[in-house]
Amino acid sequence: MKIIYNGEKQFAVKTRDHEFVVDLPEQKGGKNEGPTPPEIFAASLGTCIGVYVTSYCNAKGINCKGLSLDVNWSVSDEQERIDKIEIEMTMPDEDYKEREKAILKTAGHCLIHNTLHTLPDIKLSIKPKK
Repeated sequence: MKIIYNGEKQFAVKTRDHEFVVDLPEQKGGKNEGPTPPEIFAASLGTCIGVYVTSYCNAKGINCKGLSLDVNWSVSDEQERIDKIEIEMTMPDEDYKEREKAILKTAGHCLIHNTLHTLPDIKLSIKPKK
């Protein structure tokens, strides 16, 4: 993945064959031409959970076409960090009820969720442009 500064508060993200813009809203100095870093973070968690849940549901014959996830978060007043994330899944019909606990357990095992529970080592460095 490569992230390139476009100016002001905007960055281009290039990964595999995809590219998208991350930006801030106008009231925070951006142009509002893309989601914010916290929105990308929340989307990463939500979509990761979605991938795991739909894989489980498909394997068990549970209808998940039209599954939606509402992701909300709050920022700590004391620290510059997200301190709470709530994700509510809406299933297309009620055939999931017998396996609700298993679906929630599966959701909790996605890569991003696991990463948040066991924090990775993050190494930052700086190098000059060649």
